[in-house]
Amino acid sequence: MKLIWIRHGETDSNRERKYLGHSDIPLNEKGEQQARELARQLSQQLKRPVALYASDLLRCTQTARPLADEWGLPIISVPALRELSFGDWELLTYEELMRSDAERAVRWYDDPYRCSP
Repeated sequence: MKLIWIRHGETDSNRERKYLGHSDIPLNEKGEQQARELARQLSQQLKRPVALYASDLLRCTQTARPLADEWGLPIISVPALRELSFGDWELLTYEELMRSDAERAVRWYDDPYRCSP
C-alpha cells in the first residue's frame, strides 16, 4: 500500500501566517489554483487510487475536490485528520501570540506534549 499525504492549498490566513487549527477557512484564489494544478500533475504521475481521504475542514475538502473529480472518487471525510486545535490562539499570528500569551507559547514550543495551546 502506498499513502500520499497532501497539505491543503493556500488560504488568506496561511498567507498572513496565522495559526488556523480547527478554524474553517476556505482556500483563496491561489489555493484553488494549487489544488487544480496538484490534480493535473498527480493524475499524470499516478494511477487511480482506491480511496481519497480528507479532513472535514473546508480548505481540505476544497483541495481534494479537483483530485476527486479527476479520478472519479468520493472524498471520504475524516475529522481525525484535522490539524491540531490551537484553542485561544487560533487566527493569531506568531507576533500576536507572543504579545498575548508568550509564557505559555514558549512552554508549548519547548514541550508540546505537556503544554497545550
